[in-house]
Amino acid sequence: MGLRVMGAHFGLSRGLLTWTHGKIASKHETHMPAELLCPAPDSKVGLKIDYLVKRLGQALVSQGFKRKGRNLLREVGQGLDRHWQIINAQAGEWNAGASGVFYVNLALQFPAIQQVEAARPGKEWMRELLDKVGEEHGQLRERLQNFVPEGHRLWGSEIAVAADEDLPVLAGALIEAVTQWALPWFVSHASVAAVRDFEGSIVVADVDVRIAAALALQDTAAAERLLDAFKGRWESAQPSYVESLRSWLQPLGVNCASLPTPGSPPKKDSWTLRQEALEAAEDARHAAHAAGLASQLDAEAPNPTLLAQAWVSEWRARWRDDPKPLIDLPIGVRVAALDAAGREAVLLALLQTLANREAQARRDPIQEPPSEFEPDHAVAALTGCLLPTLEAPQQLPGLFDILQALQNRLQQGTITAHYPWGFAKLALWLAKQPQSVALRQGMTAWLHTLSVLMPARYQALEQALDARHSEPLDPAAFDDASRLEQLEAYRVQRAARDTPATLARLAAYPEQSLAAEDKAAVKAMRRWLRCDPDTGRQPVHWEADDWGGPALAAWERLAPPLRAALELLLQSWIDDGVEAKPHALAALRTHVDKLPAEHRTDWRRWVLDRLHAFEHHSGKTEWATTRMRRGVGAVIGEDSEQLLLGLLLWSRADHGMTEDALALAWRSVTEAAWQRIPEHGARAPRVGRLGLRLLAGLGGASREYVQACAVDKADGQRAKASVQALAEPLLHG
Repeated sequence: MGLRVMGAHFGLSRGLLTWTHGKIASKHETHMPAELLCPAPDSKVGLKIDYLVKRLGQALVSQGFKRKGRNLLREVGQGLDRHWQIINAQAGEWNAGASGVFYVNLALQFPAIQQVEAARPGKEWMRELLDKVGEEHGQLRERLQNFVPEGHRLWGSEIAVAADEDLPVLAGALIEAVTQWALPWFVSHASVAAVRDFEGSIVVADVDVRIAAALALQDTAAAERLLDAFKGRWESAQPSYVESLRSWLQPLGVNCASLPTPGSPPKKDSWTLRQEALEAAEDARHAAHAAGLASQLDAEAPNPTLLAQAWVSEWRARWRDDPKPLIDLPIGVRVAALDAAGREAVLLALLQTLANREAQARRDPIQEPPSEFEPDHAVAALTGCLLPTLEAPQQLPGLFDILQALQNRLQQGTITAHYPWGFAKLALWLAKQPQSVALRQGMTAWLHTLSVLMPARYQALEQALDARHSEPLDPAAFDDASRLEQLEAYRVQRAARDTPATLARLAAYPEQSLAAEDKAAVKAMRRWLRCDPDTGRQPVHWEADDWGGPALAAWERLAPPLRAALELLLQSWIDDGVEAKPHALAALRTHVDKLPAEHRTDWRRWVLDRLHAFEHHSGKTEWATTRMRRGVGAVIGEDSEQLLLGLLLWSRADHGMTEDALALAWRSVTEAAWQRIPEHGARAPRVGRLGLRLLAGLGGASREYVQACAVDKADGQRAKASVQALAEPLLHG
């Protein structure tokens, strides 16, 4: 029995096809495939998908397929029709834990068609892909699920893998489906002519690919027929695309009369015309509202609330033109002409419009509709341009009353939430103001409320999800099986949660639930509050991660004269960062030399103790994260990381430390830094990269350790960093 493709017979005697460097070579296999170990129910879903692909690969060995990762590859055909047939397993984007989904992608990749496509202007980069085999490079692409009938185990938009999935049974269903539908599909489309004549979805084979197939066959008449058949598409395409098509086809002798004449604007489809009409009507409504409010303004003493409302409407009417709010918008020009007090009043009025809206809102703990936050984007744009024109705020109590009212006006993303109304810019502006009692009181109160709000939001979300998943399922519903799997996955995740610990973490560090920009703004506020009101300087600070917390306590136990001698340097590490560049290293050496002799022994002992302490972490605290993660290890805080980097470089610059002591300390830090945290990655890659450079520069056994890391492919990230460290070592001394 054999497989016949385009006149070439591939019998079982041909053996297993081996793919090396983009080419397939014949290789006979005589041994039986090894029995695969089926993953346990609590194994990661990725391991389960790997098992299914391996089972499928074993079943297709006799058909000439070679497995490479999650791809099964077979080269067939000769001459112009030589191509690869590819089966690819694609994991779901949101897979986590023991359950998830995957897709089975099918593709045929023809080098002859790729050669023609690579000759198109702007597509020269495709020449680099001619020897690279991959589903994403295929000219015909399908999904196995599109072939299987309703009722089959693989039917649906995705293939689900439950936590307690019977994997051998699922593997059998996968093998059956590929054999019954995928292999015949490969055979029926296994020629360049089949690509040219394909009449199905453009997702499977776009017309550009079909034209390239016709040109590969030197069939200019077919290319012209395809141009004429899709004339409407060219008329609605961008002129640059049409000209690219013309400059590709005309030199090959293809008549391009079906293409629009050069310079013709694209023809708009009915959907685009409807959208433009809706947008124009919306803009007109906002413009009319702005005009109505503007007509009520007193020319001599305009009301700040009316100004703010009119300005918002004016911006919403013209935001698609990206106007400059204080220059291009008439109300904005009037705002710019006000004195500082007047502009501050408008700022408060802008924020108050949202506070009034928020007071009437009924929040959905799971997901708010995006339309709820449309006015916020206008306020954010106007606030952002107004802040640089303001002097020190004069109405702080009123401002913080509004900020308290807006604190729950958060737009929830997949993991973190963000303030769409411009909180980050406002908070950073406040954090640049001079020290004052009123500002300290306002910031302190706002941060305290945040530490109450975030645990409450978490509890509300948890209760809402519990309620949603407690609703009875309808066995007759089309998605009943999918909802049942989601329910089981939720129950597993719910049982693994430590709600009290999560609430305690959120109360201690509530900004971890915020998006990066807002979290940075809260950090700036905390820095401002740590500053001494008289000197404006910050004390040396570590976050309360499981290395930083003990380090801060150890720092505070040091003798005050020693801390005074080092405080400015450590503050600079926090504020300006730590660099291993020549000028920074030279400056650090000066600091080391200036440390009074009576402090050097105590400081050396302290530095080595702190470096060795990095590997001794509790595994219970993950401070600077966005959600709870199971597993050992802790993510180090930003300030803690800067201080740890600084201590590493100090130890290098201090000639009083022996090489033996440094070797032990640096290796301890480096190994702890590269420790993997589940669902996160390396614990502290920046620290790990510096540690490798220090060890490489120390020579001897330390350099040999880095060399061993460089060839250890089990940790690709560390191996790459080790190669770089060997090329750029930080020499000791």
